[in-house]
Amino acid sequence: IVASWAIFGDDRYALVDDQKLPVPTQTEANYQVYESGTFVTQDSSLALEKTWWAPVGNPTCNFVIQLLRVYPYDGQSHSGLYIGEAVDWDIPSDGSAANTGDYEYDGLNRLIYLRGTESDGSGCQLCTDRYGGQAWLGFHYNDTCAFDTAGPFGAYTADNTVYVWPNSGLVPSEVYSLMQNPGFSANPNPVDQHAVMTYFANHTLDAQDTLHVYTALITVMEGDSADLYNSAAQANDWFRAEILASCGTCCMPPIRGNVDYDPGDEIDISDLVYQVDYMFTSGPPPTCWEEANVNGSGPVNPPSDGPADIDISDLVHLVDYMFNSGPPPADCP
Repeated sequence: IVASWAIFGDDRYALVDDQKLPVPTQTEANYQVYESGTFVTQDSSLALEKTWWAPVGNPTCNFVIQLLRVYPYDGQSHSGLYIGEAVDWDIPSDGSAANTGDYEYDGLNRLIYLRGTESDGSGCQLCTDRYGGQAWLGFHYNDTCAFDTAGPFGAYTADNTVYVWPNSGLVPSEVYSLMQNPGFSANPNPVDQHAVMTYFANHTLDAQDTLHVYTALITVMEGDSADLYNSAAQANDWFRAEILASCGTCCMPPIRGNVDYDPGDEIDISDLVYQVDYMFTSGPPPTCWEEANVNGSGPVNPPSDGPADIDISDLVHLVDYMFNSGPPPADCP
């Protein structure tokens, strides 16, 4: 399996730092690290850098973690930014690059993906069993400990014969227009497609800020959409265990229960709704696992341990405290 990357219309970006060779810049026991170097926009206002973490030694890890860093190269604040990425997957299909588009957005999996197409039923496997997609993990500014899972603004797949090849590349004005559409959508027709994920819309980047956006690039060589979703969940867990820095306690003293993680907010019905949503309707995971681990039982350091420590006893404890004068939630660590 081979991946390559390029910037459509390289006259719009300039490489200002040495481009890294396609070999690891760092090798650890569980992963290798690759880097892109630093690119700047044509007006030298913004800088863009990428880092990829590729798991090693685990044959089930069919994903790469990707970090995009964006910061003002000119030292000025910038507003009205639409920040995102286009990926031209070209999932193998019978005799062509025709792919069908789809997406999954359920609070836990937020990914846009393409699937191969099959025309004759021959070959070593069905091309409809091949998938490739990009999953949202989260973002932070400057401080890793302020990691946030909210987002992305939107994502879509679109026909290359309309938006790429007639123009010898992506047309910035067309992409800019499409990136302003919120939510997820996909082209279900078997055509040559690319996928775009809009991380932020109409965004302001302050002069001293560096925006860090994490996604996972995932492939399934032979499987179905459930395998793709499972890989997205595995990528999220692996990212949190291997890449995201351990920042100690995130709990807001004195007690737990601020499940929606609203700064300075009292424990109220919105926290209860957030807890129920996460536990029973595939709502977004808590930003701070410690706050949702209301009774303080078990270890409280996610990723893999955190969700297992949040169960019905935490929900009962929160309801009891809010409505039945029960004991308060456990103290913050």
